[in-house]
Amino acid sequence: MQGCSRIVNGPDKIHRPPCGREGSPSPNPWLVSALIREHPWLVDVSKLTRALFLLCPLLLAGCASAPPTAAVRPSNAEQAAFTLDGRIAVKYDGEHSSAGMHWLHDADADDILMLAPLGVTVAHIRRDAQGATLDASGKHYAAQDSGALMQQVLGWRLPLSGLPYWVMGLPMPGAMSSVERDANGQVSLLRQDGWSMRYTAYATPAADSLPRRMTLQREGLEIRLLIDEWQTK
Repeated sequence: MQGCSRIVNGPDKIHRPPCGREGSPSPNPWLVSALIREHPWLVDVSKLTRALFLLCPLLLAGCASAPPTAAVRPSNAEQAAFTLDGRIAVKYDGEHSSAGMHWLHDADADDILMLAPLGVTVAHIRRDAQGATLDASGKHYAAQDSGALMQQVLGWRLPLSGLPYWVMGLPMPGAMSSVERDANGQVSLLRQDGWSMRYTAYATPAADSLPRRMTLQREGLEIRLLIDEWQTK
């Protein structure tokens, strides 16, 4: 397996961990509360101040980011399994929604978690050869087609037949496509299967770099993906 690649993104409108004034990180209030419950002596102001100073690296972890490293498309990209973490924003029928996203993909299955800002699971989508399931709001749904199931429950769909290829900047095999590239040889626009994919950022300028930001559009539906971390096999 290739190493984990973390991509640090610039400002955008999708959910981010809160930071303090002028970009400085803010302490995590939930961790502070938990510390006080476990150790009541921390209520003493002087001791609390010293404890927060000592625990500062943990309290600020929500805003910390690892140095960026290159995310390179694997040589067997069309068959590659991958895991990605990022954020998704959806516009459809005048509605807007956004969530964190954890996606585990291999040749036979997909497992996708949609996460609220505090890490609470909003929806859990699974797809394999037997069909698809979706868990949301304490209910369990099942169907043969993942797209139809998401449309029924969420009101919109992820195109899981093509998206594993498109998210790597590749056309889906066996179907007509139109591809435009930029000066670096990276795909800037891909049209296929009724969808239009516009790529606005890559991990590096290299032609084989993996995408960092992309927008999918089709018939009044717009899906923006912002990818923070890639793992490929």
